[in-house]
Formats: sequence, C-alpha cells, structure tokens
Amino acid sequence: MNAKTVRLLLTIIFALSTYPVSARDTFPLRIAVIDSPVEMTHEMLTPFTDFEQMNGLMSENKNETWAQAAQRSIDDYQKEIALHGKTPDQLSRISHGTHVAGLTIQGSSPENIKLLYYPFLNVRQKMSLTKLLSPDFLRNETDQISKSYRAINLGLKQAGVRIANLSYGATSDGIRSLLESQIDWSTCTNCQAEINSARANLRGIAEELVRIHYGEMRNMISQNPDTVFVISAGNDGADLAHEYFRERKSIRQRNVIIVAATNHTGKLANFSNYSDHEVDLAAPGVDLWSAKIGGGMVKMSGTSMSAPVVTHSLSQTWLAHPDYSSEKAIQAFYDEQGVSHFGLLAGKIIKGRFLPAQNAFKRGADGAGCADVFNSAEAN
Repeated sequence: MNAKTVRLLLTIIFALSTYPVSARDTFPLRIAVIDSPVEMTHEMLTPFTDFEQMNGLMSENKNETWAQAAQRSIDDYQKEIALHGKTPDQLSRISHGTHVAGLTIQGSSPENIKLLYYPFLNVRQKMSLTKLLSPDFLRNETDQISKSYRAINLGLKQAGVRIANLSYGATSDGIRSLLESQIDWSTCTNCQAEINSARANLRGIAEELVRIHYGEMRNMISQNPDTVFVISAGNDGADLAHEYFRERKSIRQRNVIIVAATNHTGKLANFSNYSDHEVDLAAPGVDLWSAKIGGGMVKMSGTSMSAPVVTHSLSQTWLAHPDYSSEKAIQAFYDEQGVSHFGLLAGKIIKGRFLPAQNAFKRGADGAGCADVFNSAEAN
C-alpha cells in the first residue's frame, strides 16, 4: 500500500468519525407507528416495512418479536370480525393503524423511509363483573400499560426511530365507556348491588388509567429526545386547555408536535380538539384515503389522520437535513414545508399554524411521486 493510498484511507476514516452520528443513522429514516394493529403485508406498506428490525426486536412478550406481536394482533382482530361481524364503521376503526401507516409514507420512497409497527391498542376480551370488582384489576391494567410503554420505549431506542406517530389518546370518559362495553353483564344475576358498585367505581378506575397512560407516555418521550413524537390532538371538539385534559397536557415537550385537523376549506374540523397553548398546528384530517386491513383503500377522518400527514411532511424535512436534531428538524418543518398562518385558526392553534392540503403531500425530498389521498378510485 503506497503513501497516497494510506493518506486517502486516513482521510475517509477521519471523515466518517467526525460526521454526525445522527446523520449516519438517518438512512433509511425510520418511522414508528404506535397504534392498533397494522397489516404489514398490505400492498402499500410491504415495501416500506422494516422486516429486519421487526423480526429482530422483542416485544413486551419476551417470547415473540414485534413482527409476531403485530401479526397476532391482526389475527385477534380478524377473529373478532369472524365471531361478531362488523359494521362498515367498525371495520374502519379496525383498520385504524393500517390507515395511519399508509398516510405516513404517501409519496415517499421505500429506499429512504422504513416503517416499524408497535401494536398498543389491541382487541379487549369480554370480562366478568367479578373480574372488574377484583382488587387486582386496576393493578393488572396499570402493569400492562407500563409494560407496553417500556417495551415500545426500548424498541424505539434499539431501532433508532426518528419519528413516532401516536394517533391515539385517552380520556376518562372514553376508558370508562370502553370498560363498560367489555363487561359481560349476563354473568351476574340478582346482583344489582354489585352492578351499581361497578359502575360507581368505573370513573375512578378510568381516571387512574388515564394518569398512568400519560405518565408512561411522558417518560417514553423524555427518554427519546432524538425522536420527534407526532401526536393527534383528539376528536372531542374541545379546548385542550380545560382541566379535564390536564394529564394530556403533561406530555408537551420540545420533541413533540400536537396536531389538530382541518376540513376541506382549511377551517378547523368540527370534531377536532384545539388550544392556542397546547396544539402546535393543524393539518388535513377529513375524508383521507389510505390503506385498510384486507387490502385496498378506505376513507377516514379524524385528528388520527392529520397526525400522519404531519409525520410524512416532517420525514421529508429530515431527509433534506439528515444531520438536524429533533428540535431543529421541527423548526425546519415549520419553515420549509409550506406551513402557513391562518387567521381563522388564531386563538385555536399556536400561532394559527396549519399545513395546507396542497403542501401536505407535495413531491418529497427523496424525489418520489405522490398518491392522491383526497381522491381515490380504490374503494375496494
């Protein structure tokens, strides 16, 4: 090896050692979808799925990988459909995670973007009233929430995820309704006192589960400062500054973007939560087409849809600036992805920020084209 070759190798080694680690780890840029089950084998998602990571990382169940956990969750949902049948509206909700995942990669290239799926919202089985009244019930529920978040937290770190999309939230009323719907009241006869007691206890149980849920989410976010967490604002049509949402407000950190939904005219969707102190921007979230379980496309609305619209745009910003920190990437997204300030959103969204529909899925930094999420002939 001559002196010229040695100098060249030393130059390359020095360059690699001084190049920002965050930039070296960015390609492919990894996006995590933390949601209800995602159908990894959907024709839209398969090219983007990071099967190597999904098959290599262990879920909260130490006996299965995240890929196995995701497939098991899909299987559980399919069993629910087979057993009980589902209305079109219920089928849409079952496809929630798959739909969200599809929106994160619309117009992107699979060479530069990879998806990981962490199932968090799974099928709940019917339970007896006795189980609900058991002293162990609340402890078991909180333990499961904590266990799930710890496993996802570890998965984010191990995979080097840059953006995590969380299109879900928790309210005490929502959890109480969910628990009540899961109780098999027929298992209890001549026990009206127990039924009254259970219903009275549900609010306290739900409030505690909300506190644990957002506490664990807050810990996960703070322990992953290099990851941007894009989180839906929720669909209560309410002001998040209200005391009722105090636990949700606790998750706001520098690496978080809270997203409301706009309608076809660019105004705040009537279902969307809002706050000029808690919600960072609004994005399209009404009648968006994306993937559904079983193949094909389905149209859905919600802040759950507006969050992955932002995740997609943010990913394009990070591809253009691979060495940016999470905070710098967020600011660049606001500056470079066509985020505007809309007077009608003033007092509802911080600085009246919104991402116009025409900028939401423009040609990406990786040069990929874009499907039309606002009009689709694929409704099969």
